[in-house]
Amino acid sequence: MVEINWEDYKEFKTAENLEGDNFDILIIYLKSFYNMKQALEIYETLYEDELTRRMLEKREINDADMLDDYMRKR
Repeated sequence: MVEINWEDYKEFKTAENLEGDNFDILIIYLKSFYNMKQALEIYETLYEDELTRRMLEKREINDADMLDDYMRKR
């Protein structure tokens, strides 16, 4: 399991010149920076971080399947 490095995230967001929803950018960051491909791996990483767990709850994402559906819609 990966622990999210928020400083690297901020640098990634700036370097890639990404704007918009921070949750969507975070998913892009996890896919790019940590080479995560599967929704389960991304969900577990997000769930382990207190801030991103709240992001999941806000979007009513309760499991990896729901996250997968969310990512497909983006």
